[in-house]
Amino acid sequence: MASGSYDLSIRTWRPIGSFRDEITSVLVGGHPQVTAEEIIYNDDDRFRLKTESTGEIIIHLEILHKDFERRGIVFNENVPLF
Repeated sequence: MASGSYDLSIRTWRPIGSFRDEITSVLVGGHPQVTAEEIIYNDDDRFRLKTESTGEIIIHLEILHKDFERRGIVFNENVPLF
C-alpha cells in the first residue's frame, strides 16, 4: 500500500444451522460455528455452506512509511503536520 488514508469495509457472516440450532441459539445464546476451516477454503464445499450476513466492519487506516530521507520525502517546516 502507498502512504495515505484508507477505509476498508469488511462484511461479516455466520453459518446458519438447522432449525434446532437456531432455536437453541435464541433460547440459550451463541450461534452455530464452523468446526472445520477447510470448508471455507475448498471451493466445492464453500458453496454448500449456508450463511447469513451479520453486518459490516469499517476499518480506517493511516499508512506512513519509514525512511523518509531515502525515499526523497521532504517536510515543509512552515506547515504543521496536524
